[in-house]
Amino acid sequence: MHKGVLPASLVILAGGKGRRIGVGKLLLAVDGSFMIEKIISRLSPLFGEVIVSVGVGQTTIAERILKKPNSCRHVKFVEDDFEGRGPLEGLRCALRAQGTPWAFVIGCDMPYIKEEVVTLLWQFCKEGSDVVCARLRGFLEPLHAFYSTSCLPAVERAMAKGALSLKSFYGDARVSVVEEEKLAQLKDYEISFMGINTKEDLSKFLDLHSSTGD
Repeated sequence: MHKGVLPASLVILAGGKGRRIGVGKLLLAVDGSFMIEKIISRLSPLFGEVIVSVGVGQTTIAERILKKPNSCRHVKFVEDDFEGRGPLEGLRCALRAQGTPWAFVIGCDMPYIKEEVVTLLWQFCKEGSDVVCARLRGFLEPLHAFYSTSCLPAVERAMAKGALSLKSFYGDARVSVVEEEKLAQLKDYEISFMGINTKEDLSKFLDLHSSTGD
């Protein structure tokens, strides 16, 4: 396992409206703590910089949520320039603002992320790659992946064509895919990629949290 701080930024996309779950993703909470706080607490020791990417006009809310000293340490808030441009806009703004060559990009609704999965993916970040992402069950996982600042031109070209999704620029970038058999050496690696998208997902997470205290 990698020891010390990675030369990369942790980028948390927190601009989701959460229509299926009934609350903005930034406001998801459990046991009196916001989920994004738990994610930062778990992963920030791996990274020298934490960027929370929020929608237009959401910076003040995000700052209030993360007002505790331990939560705010190393946290930079980046607001979308344009509304309704999806996660690709959040990625674009974060890549422009970060102070490191790589970003590990996740959602603020992904409380199961495992450090060992992150560090395994990092092993595939090398010169000549713009994106490092896993393939699970035949599908690429763009919202649990490393992005180099070198992919910014491809991101901007995709956005100029009206693209919204993270994978929309992959055909114009150098993508290194980590196949599932590489991840399978790690126990329970699948849960690292799971997000809370529905009320049923939240209920399952709360049940698991109450039984494990994690």
